[in-house]
Amino acid sequence: MIQIINHLSAYCTMMFNTNLKTLSLPETGTQFNIGKLVRGMVALSALILINTDSHAQSCHESGPEVHGMPPIGVMAGHTHEKGHVMFSYRSMIMSMKGLSQSGTNVPTPTVLEDYMMAPTTMNMTMHMLGAMWAPHSRLTIGVMGNYSSIKMDMTTLVHHHGEGSHDHSATNYGSSTMENSGFSDTRLMGLVRINKHQTHCLHLIEGIQLPTGSINSSFAGSVLPYAMQMGGGSFSLLSGINYSLIKRKYLVGVQTLSYVPLHKNFRGYKAPIKVETSCWASLKLTRFVSTSVRLQSIYTSKIVGEDIEINSMMSPMSQPSSTQHYLMNAHIGLNVKPSMRWRMAIEAGLPLIQHNYRVAMNQQWGGVLGLQYILP
Repeated sequence: MIQIINHLSAYCTMMFNTNLKTLSLPETGTQFNIGKLVRGMVALSALILINTDSHAQSCHESGPEVHGMPPIGVMAGHTHEKGHVMFSYRSMIMSMKGLSQSGTNVPTPTVLEDYMMAPTTMNMTMHMLGAMWAPHSRLTIGVMGNYSSIKMDMTTLVHHHGEGSHDHSATNYGSSTMENSGFSDTRLMGLVRINKHQTHCLHLIEGIQLPTGSINSSFAGSVLPYAMQMGGGSFSLLSGINYSLIKRKYLVGVQTLSYVPLHKNFRGYKAPIKVETSCWASLKLTRFVSTSVRLQSIYTSKIVGEDIEINSMMSPMSQPSSTQHYLMNAHIGLNVKPSMRWRMAIEAGLPLIQHNYRVAMNQQWGGVLGLQYILP
């Protein structure tokens, strides 16, 4: 058990260590060592596991109990028994506000010295439908599609006639709103179970993301910024791994999942690479209810190439480099499984650390509400 815990801790730490090993919060002067933070969480969860009853529950999806299931915000987090089918619906919301770069807030007047518009708030709602089927005890196949809506409010420059474009003494501020909605990219995945032990579960995640979302959406005659497009425009490779340990009342798990675009899209750029890692621990409160805590790390690279029809001086969001950022979120969740077939869950999170490599928007909070139905 100790050896497994050490491997899990080291692996989780490695996945969280992107380009940044230590981050600072300028408002408080506090510094975070990402590796130590993650290792501490895994070690605490491991101590709980060591000191619990040895009676085990299954750590894959089966039976009437809620335990053994990851938080609802973890996609492709569990496999199924042969012949099982699961349908799922998730509603995800995310709110963003303000701009920053390298941990320092960037005020709107400063942004408007270089751009025509400065984003102030952005809200996104995503409705996700998924289905999973296990044709074999070691293989689960999944598909997920989603419909997204994005709304971004901005502050704009309004100049008096005859005045210079940077004469702020003769400049008024206005406001405008951009909106977009539609179907996003679709994911096809295969989950391959490596072991079938009751207390130690390991599965691989391999798949492809299909470019079903639009990348040429426009608003008021202008092509929308990269972050407001519905898709990436290219086929992307999905690859990941999930490992969990379970005892009578406690579960600890780690998953990493990467999205790697395979080519440039028809508009001349390649969508960013994304690597997402989660470490979580859950506690079974009753046979049908459990609660969870989760640390989530997300690294997103910059866009390669550019869309020449996007005016790069319109706003910071129009820059290909604006997508590059590192984010660490903390989530709490609740899972309810009133029967063998139904599962209802909710999870909400706040950012602990965020680092934008270029001027970009700050995430404020996010949440997921989910419903799952299992056959037979």
